[in-house]
Amino acid sequence: MKEYQIKLEQDGFVHIPGVFTQQDCDGIKRSAERVRKLSIGRHFEERFGNIRFFDGKEEEDGRSLRSVIWCALLDEKLEAIRRDARLLNLLQPVLGDSIRQVTNQLHYKSPGSRTSFPLHTDHSSRLRDQGNQIRNLNSCFYQTGITVDAMSLHNGGVYYLPGSHKWSGDSHYAQPAEKGRPPEADFEETMPEGCVALNTKPGD
Repeated sequence: MKEYQIKLEQDGFVHIPGVFTQQDCDGIKRSAERVRKLSIGRHFEERFGNIRFFDGKEEEDGRSLRSVIWCALLDEKLEAIRRDARLLNLLQPVLGDSIRQVTNQLHYKSPGSRTSFPLHTDHSSRLRDQGNQIRNLNSCFYQTGITVDAMSLHNGGVYYLPGSHKWSGDSHYAQPAEKGRPPEADFEETMPEGCVALNTKPGD
């Protein structure tokens, strides 16, 4: 675990393989499909309590589900996964025994989809928006993600920018990244130099 902590401190990101099983991932995918069906007929970007559905562009005239905020409120399996001891055991060395989850989300991307997600600068944006309300941000706030399908450069996977967690809120890229871009915009054209593509397997 120590090597992961060193990597996390150095790059701001660490890839840990084989945390969840294929069976876990299959269960998450079934839950994701149930949640997708619940989104049908909903108004995208409208709040349903804490739950929000967001859409993305698939074809010239088509929209589809892109992400769901607080998906665990809609499905028992997703609620159990967010409290899973395997996840908490990874976080405990860096966050301690008292952990609060700010949000949980499902992200969808269909084969051939034009939808993508802008780079996030959560560290700098949270510091800028909440200021002194969050103390010791470097050691008290982390994001986790579970890969349920194999992911690589070839199927529209995740990129990260090593060292960007050390940027200030007014750094050269933090501000433009925070403004975002249309979800269907070409990621390759807006990707900063130095981005690294992840290659992950289900359960990482």
